[in-house]
Amino acid sequence: MRITLKPDAHYIDLDTSSPFGQPGSKGADAFVGFNLPDLTLGPIKSADVVAIAPPDGPEPTRDDCAQAIAKRGTYTSGELSQGMRVCLQTDEGHTAYLRITSVPTRSAVMFEATVWE
Repeated sequence: MRITLKPDAHYIDLDTSSPFGQPGSKGADAFVGFNLPDLTLGPIKSADVVAIAPPDGPEPTRDDCAQAIAKRGTYTSGELSQGMRVCLQTDEGHTAYLRITSVPTRSAVMFEATVWE
């Protein structure tokens, strides 16, 4: 699924069947820090549930992402860039994979998301 987050809707709940950008953090799993010096993605609750997937090779699987989070999970993606691949564990324990498709300006971040049960 394709998702766009903007400064006025920069939270996302990945545990729903149709995730979309929302203005508040209620029920959200992650947010994009548009107000930070670097444009980053992080979890709502401070936890080491974000891992960067290797930039090359096949798309990561659920197991690839779960292992990456377990081994090198952190609380932030670092600066987002087009093509970046991020694994994330949701509040409900689902594993998600986000591929950043566009960071045109600090006005939006677009990505494709896969969330496994």
